[in-house]
Amino acid sequence: MANASSPFPAARGALLVVLSAVLVCLSACPRDLQGGSTKGSGGTGGGAASDSDDDTGQRLDQLSRSDLQDFCQDLNEELSTRFGNRRLATYACTRQYIQSGDTLTCNQGSNECLRTSSQLSIGAPRPPDFQIDNDECATIGACPLSVDVFDTCIGDRFDQSEQLITRVSCTLANDPVAVDALLRQIDAPRPLPQSCAAVATSCPGLL
Repeated sequence: MANASSPFPAARGALLVVLSAVLVCLSACPRDLQGGSTKGSGGTGGGAASDSDDDTGQRLDQLSRSDLQDFCQDLNEELSTRFGNRRLATYACTRQYIQSGDTLTCNQGSNECLRTSSQLSIGAPRPPDFQIDNDECATIGACPLSVDVFDTCIGDRFDQSEQLITRVSCTLANDPVAVDALLRQIDAPRPLPQSCAAVATSCPGLL
């Protein structure tokens, strides 16, 4: 998971990599990376909950091995769509130069950063903080909550991260007060969406 210097804090493991890392790596990703949902808010869209009418009310810990793998694959596709390598690299490079003092300097620096970013090379791997591995998928599969409840929570968490990433733009560089306020907001712990209350209670290891 991202370390204290990464843009989205949390320890790697379980779905911390998704629910926490996506928010934590907002501050640590710049160092790691330099040199989207079909349903929108409230769900991952491509998740297992949308694949079958029988999924409504079905619990994660009741999914078959195959269905759980499909669900985790859908989550990874959601991560790749919302937080693609180019978007993450753009965020990282912009954050690196957004405190340069003016929009022009920020644009020049971030463009050069993107030009040399290995994250944009053909075949570049996904950052570990934005990829659910087998162990993390197994942790999801041990959660005794319905697919729909979890799907809604993670969709809202993704929305939180997207909203913050979108605000990091070189157009803000001319306003250092606004930049400082935004970076403090990104780096500070954020309250869980109301939709995540059940996940926090029943499956705290995922948050």
